[in-house]
Amino acid sequence: MEELGWSVIYLAIFIAGFFLRGLLSGYAGEKGKNLATKEDIRGITEKVEGVRYEFSTQLEKLKADLNANIQQQLSIFGKRNEALTQFFEDASSVLVFLRSPFHFRYEDLDGLDRHIREGQDRIVRSFSSYYRLMIYVRGGNILTPAHKALAALSTLHGNWFGLMLEYRGAFAIEAEEWELSKKTYNYSYFEQFEQTDRPSAQVFSKIVQDIVGTLDTFEGSLNDYALALNAHFHSVDKSKALAETTDESMPNAQGKLKKPEGTRAGR
Repeated sequence: MEELGWSVIYLAIFIAGFFLRGLLSGYAGEKGKNLATKEDIRGITEKVEGVRYEFSTQLEKLKADLNANIQQQLSIFGKRNEALTQFFEDASSVLVFLRSPFHFRYEDLDGLDRHIREGQDRIVRSFSSYYRLMIYVRGGNILTPAHKALAALSTLHGNWFGLMLEYRGAFAIEAEEWELSKKTYNYSYFEQFEQTDRPSAQVFSKIVQDIVGTLDTFEGSLNDYALALNAHFHSVDKSKALAETTDESMPNAQGKLKKPEGTRAGR
């Protein structure tokens, strides 16, 4: 009886062990599957994060390159517009300066020299502005009047400067004679001339006659340039921009170069 009892116990342990082994084996299998699934998910997640990081890095680099390109284009656009307007401003200053009559006393020879230098400086600045314009503008309607204005400037540069040097020479001689006359009270040098016949007055008349035609051409070119410039800045609707640009709205030096009242070179 005792042996039977032990046999039953052994049998129960065997049966329990069999089921326990099956249970543990199934659990271990499921556990292994879960661990494998987690590792797979971790691997996939790492790959996704790597791709996302790479994409984000490339996107930021593309944004930076794009922004740098935009800034460069904006800088060029700003410099081009500045060059377009600068040439017009510098050339217009030459026109106004040469249209304006001048008069100096014999005691102010230095003032005449400054006047000549200023005219030269304005013309040279206009040349510089034109060549700067060539860097940013390759062609189109806006360059045609700019070329014409440059041609007129070149003519003025030679003719005006040469005539002004001639005027300066005659004026300097008269200034010396004036100083001598004041010291000696002998004004015979000036008495031999009518005021308009003095050498400096004659050269002044020559300046007027020789450059006034070129100044008219120069002014016409600048007016055409201003029209083209206006159309450029209103390029969204060029026809409207041109229609709204009237003669009254254009910068235009109305006065012509003429002798000032009293063409005396000095006193």
